[in-house]
Amino acid sequence: MGSMYEDRVLVDKILNGNKSAFALLIKSHEKMVAYMVSRIILEEDEVKDVCQEVFIKVYLHLEKFKFDSKLSTWIATIAYRYALNHLKKRKKVSFSNLSDEVIIDYTQPVDTPLQKWFYWEFSEIPPISLKD
Repeated sequence: MGSMYEDRVLVDKILNGNKSAFALLIKSHEKMVAYMVSRIILEEDEVKDVCQEVFIKVYLHLEKFKFDSKLSTWIATIAYRYALNHLKKRKKVSFSNLSDEVIIDYTQPVDTPLQKWFYWEFSEIPPISLKD
């Protein structure tokens, strides 16, 4: 987590398509995001999923970041709000209508435009580590 100048350079590189710069942003902020999310979400697997979703939101909305605050503060705010919203949505789920068996076919190809875009954009990004 660098100075405002370093943040501007990093954001500019990401907005110009530099995937390595986005990987650096993740590496620089993943522990802070994991800490924020784990204070709200207690399941470790769910924490990992929410952290990944936070970084997707960061990526998709990075062009809206105006440098009115530090980049780390902006990312922490997204993590906090997203984790709270995730928890609220999870509590609203009713399990009474679910069948006993849920079948998920992971062998299906990536075929929708959004899936293809997501796969292309994030296939080279390393997984988020919650431990040192």
